[in-house]
Amino acid sequence: MTNTTDDRKQTVLAIDIGGTKMLIAEVDEKGRILGIKRYPTGRLSQRVLTERMLENVEDFEDTVGYAADRRPSFMGIGAVGRLDPVKGIWKFIADDLPAEEISLSEIMKDRFGFSCHIDNDVKAAALAERFFGSAGEESDYIYINVGTGLAVGMVVDGHLLRGYENEAGEVWATNFALGEGPCTEDRTTGIGLHRHLEWILESEPDEASRMLGISLPALESLRREMKATELGKEHLALKGEDRVPGSRILELAKKQDPLAVLLTDQLVLHVTLLIRNLVWTLSTRQIILGGGLMSDEWLYERIKAGAEELIGNRLPGGIRRSGLDPAYVGILGAAAVGLQEVLS
Repeated sequence: MTNTTDDRKQTVLAIDIGGTKMLIAEVDEKGRILGIKRYPTGRLSQRVLTERMLENVEDFEDTVGYAADRRPSFMGIGAVGRLDPVKGIWKFIADDLPAEEISLSEIMKDRFGFSCHIDNDVKAAALAERFFGSAGEESDYIYINVGTGLAVGMVVDGHLLRGYENEAGEVWATNFALGEGPCTEDRTTGIGLHRHLEWILESEPDEASRMLGISLPALESLRREMKATELGKEHLALKGEDRVPGSRILELAKKQDPLAVLLTDQLVLHVTLLIRNLVWTLSTRQIILGGGLMSDEWLYERIKAGAEELIGNRLPGGIRRSGLDPAYVGILGAAAVGLQEVLS
């Protein structure tokens, strides 16, 4: 995809490092993608991903190239895990992978000559909403990512809140059930829906009883009923090798599959409770809902209606769905990180 319009002033080489893939693109200051390429990675350590990144940037330059036949002045990287955007250090990616402090900005600048900025992927997406998406001129807003995982990016008085270790907004561990049962992420995300299915259908009874907050006899009765549903049969047929996609669960919920309805009702309830708590805690003006699950209009409207009932007229900017394509919000976030000095 190439766009060589003359009104382009600055471009950035943007790199989006996800859980199993890497996207590299040239993006201009209006958020237009001028060239892009996808690189599968699988689940790799920071060190290996950094080596792959160096190789992939060289490949991008050789196979895609730049719109103006010259390297951009800026590079922006959005990555999963814990990053220090001030020092340019990537500290952590996941609990099941080795942690290593990698001077990512310095490595990329030394190799390619770019001014390189890095940030966490969700904070990067919050910046993308400001520069390219639904936030517009709003200086107080919260971006909530509901997809594979759950996290938020919070902008207050025009400043992105970072907190200690740049981990402000890691709301996945919140719990609106008096500390009982699963955390909010396990009730609201693609991975969480899968875990919930396991507890209902096949986990060890004592653990399932504790996580679901029901007695063992009640669990036994629930399992008999839910194993007979279409969703229950699809989940059990996978035999732990994969998971039913969130989009499929939503599709079945619309058809009133009892198990899908149960899971979806929990998802809606806990996202609306999260919105209520964030609105009252930060006195924000606008909520933006993004992430893969929010691409479903039916789910978005249910959450919006539920949240508006809880918070009344507390949001002058309202609740909006992200206007950015979920497939490209990561790369636009990386672009926003790289261009923030130009666009701010």
